Amino acid sequence: MNTGPFDQTRVDTEADNADRLSRIRSACMFTAESQKGHARYTYELLSALAIRGQDEQFKLILVTSENLADLYRTSLYEILTLLPMLKEREQFRNKVEWAFSRLTHYVRRERKFLRWLWSRPDIDLVHFQEYTPFLAPWHFRRIRKRGLAVVATVHNITNSGHLSRAYVRRTQGCWRSAWRSCSALVVHTEGLRASLSEFLGPGHPPIRVTPHAVWDERSAPPSPVNPPAPGDPARLLFFGMIRPNKGLHVLIRAMEFLPDCLLTVAGEPESPAYFEEIRALITKLPTGRVEMVNRFVDVSEIAGLFDRSHLVVLPYVEFSSQSGVLHQALAHGRPVLATDLGGMAESVRAWGVGGLVAPDNPRALAEGILKVLQPETFREAAAATLRVREELTWDSMAEATLDVYRAVLC
Repeated sequence: MNTGPFDQTRVDTEADNADRLSRIRSACMFTAESQKGHARYTYELLSALAIRGQDEQFKLILVTSENLADLYRTSLYEILTLLPMLKEREQFRNKVEWAFSRLTHYVRRERKFLRWLWSRPDIDLVHFQEYTPFLAPWHFRRIRKRGLAVVATVHNITNSGHLSRAYVRRTQGCWRSAWRSCSALVVHTEGLRASLSEFLGPGHPPIRVTPHAVWDERSAPPSPVNPPAPGDPARLLFFGMIRPNKGLHVLIRAMEFLPDCLLTVAGEPESPAYFEEIRALITKLPTGRVEMVNRFVDVSEIAGLFDRSHLVVLPYVEFSSQSGVLHQALAHGRPVLATDLGGMAESVRAWGVGGLVAPDNPRALAEGILKVLQPETFREAAAATLRVREELTWDSMAEATLDVYRAVLC
């Protein structure tokens, strides 16, 4: 029997691996956002992961910002609020101070995370929901060199359309480099997996699909919704952050062709200039046609907004990913009319929960809305939302995520 140094090294390595697999495995999730969409997504996913991973002794840790909302705090997993809070633009005297603060904030934030990570030899895996693109390639590789697995959820390949094209090109280059250095990548639709594979090119890491679960926003399942009664207005809902790529301006123009519809817009404006454009378009419509709730909508208010609506409209003009608002519509049993873009369209088409139209076309959008509001079409779509709602659970998404963790830690 050989007892040379090569064989001894192999024995030592196998022993180390056996010890690593026998002990409790620790997975850290990085989500800097502390108040809105990503914070909520992380809360739902980690809570389900904590329950599903108990038998396998997975220890889960969230690293987030110091102002994490109370709504997203739980005892199911460890929460470390060690990241510095991002200051709002209004807190600065001028744009120069604000821009400099933004630049230094992200550098300080990510460095603080790495210092913490280097102090935790028990961590086996880091799962990123977001990161600063210009630092991601360097930092992801450093983490891998330390022997940790790196998983990244790719929510969107491109930026949301409100930044300069030069910025988008630079950040996409950074993300391509960073994602190629990961142990595995997670997306929520087959269409996004195909797009990401093409974007990354040959030799990219495994890309796994974990279908996005439906938001848990109700104390009881929604009741079936009926189409508008003859003579009653159809109530449309535009929900979520107000930014140009979401196409609210197209929907407002489409209202000119929808005299029997009322629209509620509920969400926080991201750009003051774009919001002024929206307000100007609304003034061209008869008074009362559009209700504005132009602020962040508290979770306690969401069910009421959906319950008094017939149809949720997603008039995106630029989009390649999955829509969280689509899943909120499913949570509340409401059909949707969306534009034929990205994973959002893939899901609407596969599930039969509404209609699709070409983007950036007010008349086509209006015609699509009227088509979905036809009683038979509407009832079929509404029934489909309730069926899909029962299938897309956080429990099943957690199990799919654990499969990713198992694969990269084996």
